[in-house]
Amino acid sequence: PEEIASSTPTAEGKFGFAFYPETEGLYVVGTGNANSPSDNYTFYFKGGEKLAVIINENNYELEGNVNSKENVVMAQWFKLTEPLYQKSINFSRGESSTFIDYFPQLEEIVRQSKTFFKGKATGNARFDKYMPEIMTWDLANYASNYINTPRSAHPDLSEFSPYYAGLNVQDLSKSAAKLYAYPWGYRVA
Repeated sequence: PEEIASSTPTAEGKFGFAFYPETEGLYVVGTGNANSPSDNYTFYFKGGEKLAVIINENNYELEGNVNSKENVVMAQWFKLTEPLYQKSINFSRGESSTFIDYFPQLEEIVRQSKTFFKGKATGNARFDKYMPEIMTWDLANYASNYINTPRSAHPDLSEFSPYYAGLNVQDLSKSAAKLYAYPWGYRVA
């Protein structure tokens, strides 16, 4: 990710900025740094829309009814996968986790992801085609980051979640354009 706009919050924590996306796709808003997904949240912009968001200490929520259909779906997806995000990306925030609790949660969220997008078409054909890819990348990002970060217990190969056996890095990285369109693609592949 590359910084294209910034804002300093007021004493009350309010902030705002405007930017004009050069391309339709994913953009990151958050309080983290550009090299890490910690405290950074992904949104979809095509130009001309508004985002009203409350960034909390460990997550975000949309506010009001000005948000695009795409970002409403993105927020719903984040809410579903937030337990994985917290344990794999924001793991240093104190939520102690080992593979014993993470792997079953990963399997359950992967199961729910198979039907998550049904009935959520936004009318934006580009986004509607892209959202399943975003979901695949997010799950791979969380799963790979989880096993590559410090834990108090680590699994043997026989204890890994079945999700990892189906994770194919070659499929994820067969298109450089797709890899770099996902903000954390270089970390995953």
